[in-house]
Amino acid sequence: MSRLILVDSGPILHLHEIKKIYLFRIFKERELIVSNIIMNELANYNVSLEGLEKEGLRLTVSHVRRKDIRDMQTSVKDYRLHDGDVSIILLSLKFKPELVMTDDMELRKAIVDNNLKPVGTFGIVMKAWKEGIISKNEVDDIVRDLFERSTLYLSKGFKKYIIELLKSTL
Repeated sequence: MSRLILVDSGPILHLHEIKKIYLFRIFKERELIVSNIIMNELANYNVSLEGLEKEGLRLTVSHVRRKDIRDMQTSVKDYRLHDGDVSIILLSLKFKPELVMTDDMELRKAIVDNNLKPVGTFGIVMKAWKEGIISKNEVDDIVRDLFERSTLYLSKGFKKYIIELLKSTL
């Protein structure tokens, strides 16, 4: 099994916004890979590789050419993907990762259709709880912060699903 995990901008940004980047340490035995396109997206939110490293998140940046993204667009035309998403698809074909971290629903569909496993920000939080890194009360606080203080977009239905999942799991 691959020891690599691809990471889209969403989980990094949302956990950074609520100052919970340390939750990524549950993947300390894995190599976390982002594309240069994803790092450019994060830079738009004043999130830098150096800043993330200071917070304890070590990432490997893999370069994806714009030409390759344009060439791939026709293969993924059934999904509404932007360049960062396509860069993740390209890297998934190259690396065959264990997981792909993303909160983007269209990218998740493409990931599943390519027989890969997507995990979002809430999956990271739940794994941290299961591994004893955070308590039940911390899970509740983190979920509330994600709903109220981050740019994570969730439909009302998905928010309700998350709340019900937490009630039945914790």
